[in-house]
Amino acid sequence: MSDVYRNYLEAPNSQGFAQLQAEVAAEPDFDPQGGFVFELEAACQRGDFRETYWRTTEMPFAWVASPAAHFFAGVAANEMGCYGEAELERFLFRSMLEGLLATGDGSLDAPYRITHLSDENDLLAYFSITQGTSPDGAQQLVRKGDRLIDVIHGDDDQSLHFDVTHLAGAQSKARRRPASKFRSLLASSRLGLDKQGFDKRAAF
Repeated sequence: MSDVYRNYLEAPNSQGFAQLQAEVAAEPDFDPQGGFVFELEAACQRGDFRETYWRTTEMPFAWVASPAAHFFAGVAANEMGCYGEAELERFLFRSMLEGLLATGDGSLDAPYRITHLSDENDLLAYFSITQGTSPDGAQQLVRKGDRLIDVIHGDDDQSLHFDVTHLAGAQSKARRRPASKFRSLLASSRLGLDKQGFDKRAAF
């Protein structure tokens, strides 16, 4: 475990999460798209929890800042009866989600700074926003000063803004991903948020 990762877990703050994001992005196997997460989600969707469990027993460092990577690792560990590991992954999932939420507020002036494009799916699920189906207006890239902002519009007229400046090369290849039955478990109402943060309710 790197010092940056350890320090963030011991004393989580927005600066520590930004440092972790930078360290993760410097990994040789860093994938800005988030393919690893989508593979884990697909395996859980088809009930192949063993595959997900073995692929995440030693989480690749390039994915430690991804909330969903820990979420699906926890789902698999729980299904495999490894409850201690599931509890650890639950803690890591919530730590990374809180870090991601601390990067902004989803507005054009304070967009969320994601690590992988798959993080967009995590926050859309967290806020229970379903991406719109209009081919013209469901998603658009806009410039805000020297930043590139990915704007996702929901069916209910809600929008979230994501800073993808550092992911600009991957953004043109981004594709919408079908949501699995597990995505609804990422909603804030299911996680149990109050003014002090997450409660003890299990997400999986």
